[in-house]
Amino acid sequence: MVHPLQAISTDPAFQTTVSGEIVVRPLHDDTPRIFVLHRPALIGAYGMQMLQSLRAAGYLIITEFDDHPDHFEAMRRSGHLSFRGVHALQTSTAAMAEVLRPYNPEIAVFPNALVSLPEVRNFSGMPVMTLFFGALNRERDWQTLMPAINEVAAQAGERLQFQVVHDRSFFDALETPRKAFTPTCDYETYMRLLGSSEICFMPLSDTPFNRAKSDLKFIEAASCRVAPLASTVVYGDSIEDGRTELLFRDPAEFHARLLRLLAMPELARDLGDAGRQQVAAHRMLAYQVAPRIAWYRSLWARREMLDEALRARMGG
Repeated sequence: MVHPLQAISTDPAFQTTVSGEIVVRPLHDDTPRIFVLHRPALIGAYGMQMLQSLRAAGYLIITEFDDHPDHFEAMRRSGHLSFRGVHALQTSTAAMAEVLRPYNPEIAVFPNALVSLPEVRNFSGMPVMTLFFGALNRERDWQTLMPAINEVAAQAGERLQFQVVHDRSFFDALETPRKAFTPTCDYETYMRLLGSSEICFMPLSDTPFNRAKSDLKFIEAASCRVAPLASTVVYGDSIEDGRTELLFRDPAEFHARLLRLLAMPELARDLGDAGRQQVAAHRMLAYQVAPRIAWYRSLWARREMLDEALRARMGG
């Protein structure tokens, strides 16, 4: 949310504020006011009171959410108040919009995008290449691929090294001394480590939760000119295999494609270049400023109707 709000604030008609807590500030004029809740867990009496306070203060309320809600038991127990109790929802994929639509039909999709392109800093040490892996909660996604990773690492020897962020289990499972580990870090460090690599490993097994994910990992890697090696889940829906990344469906295909990248470093660099061009042409936040502002203005113009729909969802 921070970067999109910063982008919107470049329009002098908009003032944006980011806060780590929900602070209700009653306003005493007719200035349009929108409160965007980022991944809120509104539960029980506290959640209801918070929403009532925001509505009483005159805010139009939006929930921003980009993970499958069934993954969160507390949200299910609350009757999905975080979605039903607000005026509108925003998310990053069409798949997530369909998941959320039964709780609230007022949804906008804004794909993940970047503020700027990072400095290019990779492919200077070929033929040695670094495979980057940095993600949360991917243990079940990479476990079946680890034997293939270790087999390729043994074949490649000094030509393949690994940069791992956050996932200590993945790091420990790598049967090679040519590896480095960084604990969970800030975003700037994450992007620097990613941008110093040549290949980005992006596994997602085929589950309802994963199918609702966005392709954020792709645009981060591509923006750094890093060649994505990705599962067909999520990434196969919108990204061209063989032009901006290489896709795999199973361990055997993963094994073959990783070997191909190591044997053809120029292919990896071409994939990185094409991906960076695609991000520059289509996935920059600057392109979303006008559509986001238009949607927010539309919501405010329809706030009475949206408030009636909210009351109907909540039973009064």
